[in-house]
Amino acid sequence: MERREGKTRVSGEVERQSWALQEMVHEVQHLIKDYPSGKGILIIVPHAKLISQLGPLIATLAPRAHITTFSILAERVPLKARIMGEFERQQLIYDALNEHQWFNARYRWNFAEEAVKLMDELSLHGIVWPHDEKSLVQILASAYQSALSQPLVFEAKVVYTLWQLLHSSHECLSVAMAYIERLQRLPQFIGEDAIIVMEASLHYPSEKYCIEELSQQKPVKRIPIINTSPSDFREWLYHLWMPEQPLNLVEWIHRYEARFRLSPITGRIKIAAYNHFEEEVQYALNWIAEKIASQQIPIMVVAQDRQAARRLQACLSSKGISVEDGTGWVLSTTTVVAGVHVCLSLIQQGITRQGLFELFHLPWFLSALAEPERDVLLEQLKNTIGQFAHLSQLNKWLNQRSLDEEIGQVLGEEQVKAILLRGLSLFQQTQASLSDWIHKLFELLELWLMLEAIQQDHAGRQLMDLLQQLAANQQHQQGSYTFNEWFKWLERILEMNHYQPDSQQAQVVFTQLSQCLYIPSKATLVLGADNSQLPYIPNNILFSDAVRSLFQLPIRENFIHQAILDLLELFDHSDSIIVMYRTENGGIKTTLSPMLDILENTHLSMYHESLMLCNTAQHTTPYFKTIERPSVVIPPQRLPKTLTASFYQRILNCPYQSFIYDVLGLKKSFPVKEEVTKAEFGQLVHQILSLSVETKRRQSQYSWLQSIQENTDKLWQRVLEQDPYWRAWLVYWNSLIPAVSQWFEKRELEHWKIQGSEQWFKKIKTKDHQSTEVAGSIDRWDARMKEDTLLVEILDYKLKNSKQISKKDIELGEEIQLPLYAQLMDEYEVNASYVFLEDDPVKEVTVNHLGELSQQIIDRWFTILQDTQDGMGWPAHAETTICQRCQYQGLCRKQFWQ
Repeated sequence: MERREGKTRVSGEVERQSWALQEMVHEVQHLIKDYPSGKGILIIVPHAKLISQLGPLIATLAPRAHITTFSILAERVPLKARIMGEFERQQLIYDALNEHQWFNARYRWNFAEEAVKLMDELSLHGIVWPHDEKSLVQILASAYQSALSQPLVFEAKVVYTLWQLLHSSHECLSVAMAYIERLQRLPQFIGEDAIIVMEASLHYPSEKYCIEELSQQKPVKRIPIINTSPSDFREWLYHLWMPEQPLNLVEWIHRYEARFRLSPITGRIKIAAYNHFEEEVQYALNWIAEKIASQQIPIMVVAQDRQAARRLQACLSSKGISVEDGTGWVLSTTTVVAGVHVCLSLIQQGITRQGLFELFHLPWFLSALAEPERDVLLEQLKNTIGQFAHLSQLNKWLNQRSLDEEIGQVLGEEQVKAILLRGLSLFQQTQASLSDWIHKLFELLELWLMLEAIQQDHAGRQLMDLLQQLAANQQHQQGSYTFNEWFKWLERILEMNHYQPDSQQAQVVFTQLSQCLYIPSKATLVLGADNSQLPYIPNNILFSDAVRSLFQLPIRENFIHQAILDLLELFDHSDSIIVMYRTENGGIKTTLSPMLDILENTHLSMYHESLMLCNTAQHTTPYFKTIERPSVVIPPQRLPKTLTASFYQRILNCPYQSFIYDVLGLKKSFPVKEEVTKAEFGQLVHQILSLSVETKRRQSQYSWLQSIQENTDKLWQRVLEQDPYWRAWLVYWNSLIPAVSQWFEKRELEHWKIQGSEQWFKKIKTKDHQSTEVAGSIDRWDARMKEDTLLVEILDYKLKNSKQISKKDIELGEEIQLPLYAQLMDEYEVNASYVFLEDDPVKEVTVNHLGELSQQIIDRWFTILQDTQDGMGWPAHAETTICQRCQYQGLCRKQFWQ
């Protein structure tokens, strides 16, 4: 049967299915001759997803045949013992680890999760467990081929103790043990006359045992889903990836170049590598759009990289492209669960400004209100909260209203405060059952007017149904748990339950590599083909491969072998494939998957043609315009009328950044953080020093130390009442005061007299019929007489160490603050110095050649002004040190044009 061209002995709808499903339908055709309309036939498939795919195909041949999986069949068998949930078993192990004080406390919960996975794996693979601890020690010693040692004995003790802990009771069964017990008794609950089972369904010994028992009672037909007529290309790949002997690439090429004079891959498989996540997703979006435009649908996306797949799915949905998720994605990845997580995090961490902003951005919060009314109210709340610099101010605002106050029909700011506080009060209970906590969550969502909107969302309905089922479970109505324990349990549950998408007849189907043979497609995209994700090899922290091999559990070689078989199926039955990977993942350099790397090098050697796409942007019709370095032309009338040092410095750092900040006036949203920043600390120090100058003028008998200390106590008392976080900065400032006061005394002994402190200056500067206003606040300027000459010095306080500023930048005019301030006092012969208050003793760094630098800086500004008037753009610079602290990161799309 030539499956590559889709020619089968069945027709119509079946021809449009994958070759694996075609094979299944073909076998059913032969087996239903003795069973009119399929009555009495039971068909067992590997995955529940195949039930809906096979159902319509089988219905035309055997409308009364029953299609199911082993997991669904097992539910027919009643259990006497109680099934112990995964979280409950993890808690048992966690408690045991705490009791024995095994491992560091921070790793115990993670160890408990991995231990439960291992115990289930051992159970499902039918491992005969050693009857005592000493026997397990001997097994481990044999696996490691080592003598008995203390670490080995300890490993055996831990694993054996945990196994006994989970399997000591016959009244409670794990999900795995319950499945095994049910399969042992399943044959007596099967009433169908004949059974067809796909071989891929038989993963575990218990499933094979069940089929063997059934085969003694009634006809059982096993269908191996394998390619019975492999292509030359498949053979070529197979011997390349799984050679019988160590691969000698030169000999291999000589062996096959005569048989394959033309490349079997050209025009069929291409590899695309990207440095950045956004680039990868954009190219994938462009490629899919191109295939849809040419009617090459459905398109299959193999989601090895879940992060890229989730982002791509969101982009496709936003473009109105129908998507079906067959990857088995879990509920925790959905947007609605992320919204619920925001609410519960607010309860867990307490109300903060950032937490409230995230809550207000949820589309479900206050969704019962009419859209204009809701938008106005939320904007009002954001503006109000944005004014609070400290957490204490936010708490004071919130608690101005009583918890007992009735909430009116018309919601306003006061009513929102009330429902926020009522929501918090729902979770004040120290401990409750898992079901009680779930009921409180429902109350919270209803109180915050979110429940109805969430239930209108497809994923939201699935979430609410799951929560109701969990709350109704009698097991969850027992026990007592803290909020944090319940929150962690709920997160785990949401990671275990799969999201069922709503889409029918989707244009794009997301799937796993192992499921490719069941999905028909005209084009295929593989995401995440780097060495860390393909092949996917689980990280086993308890048993090494040596021990797993002895227990006949899957090891690294098994996962690699299966990945190769899956890739063979994918490549052999797809006509157009793009394989994508990122060269960097989470800051770690990655390389192409080893199988694909071998394929690329072999193809390059045989046909002198690389499979890599050198410039992927040229191969598709872009969904978006090509991103270039932004450079904006600013109308002269939009330029700020006043030139300040900070404005000028932003232009030098990055003109595009200055355009956003100074021309458009886009300031970062709510820039004040919950903690006290060093910038706020610096502002307070400037106030203290300025007031100290005034105090010293009035109280000349004061020392500088007394003056600074007195004003410190006065100003700090005020801020400490608002926010206790200032106390740490007070301790730090007190450590600097002695050196700072000594510097003030030193300046006084040198006969410098303070002329101004925190003084604002303005001056009009002209050149070539152009004028501009220069303005700035000078921290301090001093004067003294020297041989009938008035000397003036401008001083700028720096709350940093002198080593943190580049002397070279000062000399080259890159630090423009003091040279620009010199323009404000050009009637004097001025000097200028930076004063580094964190040095001990305080250090002054004088700007050399100040007059020359000052003139160059003002001339440069007039040049910028003239170039702007002539239509020259303000580009983005992409200087790394500037970009790292830019508050507009991402707006310039640097990663695309750099």
